Amino acid sequence: MPNERVCANSETVSADIQPVSEHENRSVNGKALCRESVIIQEQEKITVLRDRQKRYLASLPEDAEGAIDASFQILHPELGNYIEGFEEALHLSQALAVLIEKGDMDHDTREQEAAVFVSQKIARYLGQTQNQLDHLDHVLNNHKRVEREEKPIA
Repeated sequence: MPNERVCANSETVSADIQPVSEHENRSVNGKALCRESVIIQEQEKITVLRDRQKRYLASLPEDAEGAIDASFQILHPELGNYIEGFEEALHLSQALAVLIEKGDMDHDTREQEAAVFVSQKIARYLGQTQNQLDHLDHVLNNHKRVEREEKPIA
């Protein structure tokens, strides 16, 4: 019998034995053609993250009174006036404004170094504030999530 060439798109080759195309592989972030150990390792990381998220969600109050109490604690930590990080960012931004207004920012000076330092601190405190506001949002909306999860899937 002569050797016959079979083209990849020939009707004699069924679709289930076709190679995974680059497009298909990209559509699953390259995981179709990677080593099995990579998938297993990634799945372990996913499991750890999903478990952490479950513990976080379980820590959120489910009733209105619990949500109000938790919200108050977030907005007034240790009976303070503002959410954590806000006051620090506010005071540092005021100091930064003075540094910029009075300093020589065109040359490498101590004022410029101080301004960079203060702006980095402001960014850190604003990030902290953002995290607390996100947490507050989760607390206030947790009852909706619980209701959705309790509804049977149609």
